[in-house]
Amino acid sequence: MFDHGLDILDIQTGKVKKHYKSGPGKYDMKNNFIVSLLQTRSGDIYSGTGGSLYKFNPSIKGFDLVNEVDQNVFIAALLEDHSKTIWAGSHGSGIFFFNPVTKQHGYFHNEPGNQNSLTNNIVNAIFEDSKQNIWIATEGGGLVKLDKDRKKFTAFTTKNGLPSNFIFKVVEDEKQHLWVTTSRGLANFNPHTLAVTVYTKDNGLLNDQFKKFYLTSSNDLKTFTLQVLKASTQKVFSKQS
Repeated sequence: MFDHGLDILDIQTGKVKKHYKSGPGKYDMKNNFIVSLLQTRSGDIYSGTGGSLYKFNPSIKGFDLVNEVDQNVFIAALLEDHSKTIWAGSHGSGIFFFNPVTKQHGYFHNEPGNQNSLTNNIVNAIFEDSKQNIWIATEGGGLVKLDKDRKKFTAFTTKNGLPSNFIFKVVEDEKQHLWVTTSRGLANFNPHTLAVTVYTKDNGLLNDQFKKFYLTSSNDLKTFTLQVLKASTQKVFSKQS
């Protein structure tokens, strides 16, 4: 089911126009497990697979291996930030980044004993907020903030009021609050005051393991809030320096 490869679908007709699968050729992807996709503002398409990151080459209708990212790495999340830098979150190797224009590239990973590093090398999602901070959803390391200068990591965990350290997705609403899906419910996190409000099955969610959340308009959020019967507001911690 998952190792199917990549289909290009004609939305108008609902028919598959082209199917790509792994193969031995130079411009073939080497893994059929397509985990993440990204279309950049310039129209480039990246495919994160269970084995590496690839960029679609329209001139040959094939895929080029992205050399700035390690091979044989499970690419679970992709993001293009405000500076057109591409971020690739992996399961096991932390985060890779590269800028196709400036050619700057590198990676971040957990460094035992270093608090200014990624808390966990398993990354489920990456999000850039309206202030250009990067938020990293980790598998067991909580929610990690990388500041807009890309120099300082700050971790937010159950010690800060989150219901779980297993984070799946992050989105930002019009109030610049973050909605964070976790293995133990949905959290609304105010990055300015550090207040956390948690929603669970007791508030009407179908399941506490809330993996996905789509915020398409302010009306969606208002409707969701009106349907919530009660919320358990966690302790507000003072801002970290």
